[in-house]
Amino acid sequence: MKKLLLLLVLFYSINISSQNPDIVGTWYLNAFTADLSDPEPITNEDFPQNPTLTINPDLSFEGVGACNTFSGNIIFVDDIEYSSTNFSATTMDCENMNYNDSEHNYFTHFDDAQNPTVYIYGGGTELYWEIAPGFGLQFQDNVFLSIKDNVNTTISIVPNPASSNLSINTNGALISEFSIFNILGKKISSEMYNGQKIDVSSLKSGIYLIELISEGKKTVKKFIKE
Repeated sequence: MKKLLLLLVLFYSINISSQNPDIVGTWYLNAFTADLSDPEPITNEDFPQNPTLTINPDLSFEGVGACNTFSGNIIFVDDIEYSSTNFSATTMDCENMNYNDSEHNYFTHFDDAQNPTVYIYGGGTELYWEIAPGFGLQFQDNVFLSIKDNVNTTISIVPNPASSNLSINTNGALISEFSIFNILGKKISSEMYNGQKIDVSSLKSGIYLIELISEGKKTVKKFIKE
């Protein structure tokens, strides 16, 4: 029994040490890639904000698309090969056909039902997530500069986690209305924003999304209700 446990510990240690630690962190999508073609940079026509991917040290991942969030796990297999599991995403309508289509294309790369094996490499300033050699996503380690007027990077919500009230730090952005959704994308409330604190005391404990509208642009933030 002790020998078996020792072997399992050694296998786990080798597995962890073999994977690339440089993939851990928050990455910003800058292009879709296709073999033998130049990368196709994203634009404001595709997304209202810079889509993100955060890979955690335990190889769980999460991120934001056009208006929805997603999460899942990857398991190291060999070299740059990983198994993708437990993908889930919220299902809000982004109310723009281009946003919906671009987000669907983005999320497809993480969906283990469609792509159970992925290839991840890079690190430092660039990361590549591919569903087949040459076909996938290209990321960089800072906000992609061609995404202009990125409302998502200027607005923050505090405190997070929250027990009774949320405050929005607008940093000059003009918020006209907000909606709160549960993690499954079901709308719970929608109100005009008057600059006051937002009462969340009636919400059950859990993870929620708050959608903020500023000058016709939509941004989504995740918060935890204690």
